[in-house]
Amino acid sequence: MTGATAIERDGYGTPQRWVDRTGGPTLDELHASRWHHRAACRDWPAYLWTDDYTHAQTSPAIPICEECPVRGACLASALVYGDEYGIYGGTTASERARLTRRLRHGETLGAVLAAVLGSPERASSRADRGAA
Repeated sequence: MTGATAIERDGYGTPQRWVDRTGGPTLDELHASRWHHRAACRDWPAYLWTDDYTHAQTSPAIPICEECPVRGACLASALVYGDEYGIYGGTTASERARLTRRLRHGETLGAVLAAVLGSPERASSRADRGAA
């Protein structure tokens, strides 16, 4: 795998090359080992995040995500790696599809995260991004 990043080599996936990650976390910061251990979902059953919820109001996971200290990293990871199913960062697949369209139209990852999370500071804070 010449030229592959550590993230690509360990099976985490391939980042969407068209995502402008300006203002968002680096690929290293998005690596699951940087933030999964602090995720609010770690002690809950996985099915809460994998069931096919089409509306945020119907998912029992959303309130847990809203209080999660790594919500930004989770959402950024889902957007950068193109996760199409499940709940990530407090968003459903259909909500992320809309966010992905914004990214495809040239909006930066940092701007999209700030819009969802409520402030540029929260979207780009090192603690939220999972930096050590």
